[in-house]
Amino acid sequence: GGNHITLAAVENSLVYSTWIDGGGPHAGQVDVVNLKAPSEVAYSFKLPSGVIHGATHNSGRVFFAPADGICWVDADLKLQESGETVSVNHIPLGTDPETDQPLRTGAFENMRNWVLFSTGSADKSALCLIDAAADSPKLIKVNIDVADGLKLMTPKCVLSLGRRYAFLFQDRTDADSDIPEKLTIVELDPNRDRDFKDARLKATISVGPSKVEGHHGHHAITFDAFGRHAVFTEPGTGMLNVMALPSMRIVARFRVGGVPHAIQAVGASEHFH
Repeated sequence: GGNHITLAAVENSLVYSTWIDGGGPHAGQVDVVNLKAPSEVAYSFKLPSGVIHGATHNSGRVFFAPADGICWVDADLKLQESGETVSVNHIPLGTDPETDQPLRTGAFENMRNWVLFSTGSADKSALCLIDAAADSPKLIKVNIDVADGLKLMTPKCVLSLGRRYAFLFQDRTDADSDIPEKLTIVELDPNRDRDFKDARLKATISVGPSKVEGHHGHHAITFDAFGRHAVFTEPGTGMLNVMALPSMRIVARFRVGGVPHAIQAVGASEHFH
């Protein structure tokens, strides 16, 4: 994997293991491993571009985040394919107007049959959604205007009192910056038909600072099992914030100290998510 392996596991049966390489013989490589016989790679195939930085499984498809757009393949549960026969599908995300490079993403979130991720920069930032169960998955974008010096982070989703939301922080790209950071909330299914094509911006609020150093120090968020509250970190001040989801208002703050950049809610049944 080139020292940075991203995995997508499929029904406790297969693992799609990616290589981070941007050039050379392993650029764009994905290894398929049978978990029932994991001592060797079943077969490998190549994506059109390398620097693969994310992978996920949803609805019988496996999605990847290479340097150019999104790629997906049908999950090969019966191991009937080979490196020469597997069909790789590419979904372009557009082009960055500042660099003229293809847009990409780095990580995914799943909710039901939908794959969600962020892409772009500044006024070309967006929450992206793909219906993994569709006959021909298409890209849906919810545009989010992000200030220069901030970056839209990976969405985190919750089902709250019958409504589905995605939460995306806008974190600083430079730890020495003083640009105010934000949290954007997208309502994924306003008409509650489980089709996210009508997703729309719900709110954007100001949040306290991150304390980014490498991959650490970003804001993080979790939700209680009943979907009534969100709790998110404020790494730059050592605080936790509790948000009431029905009102989208902060109702409590707690000091934990240090640099809280990860958080997880436990208790109650996974069913409530």
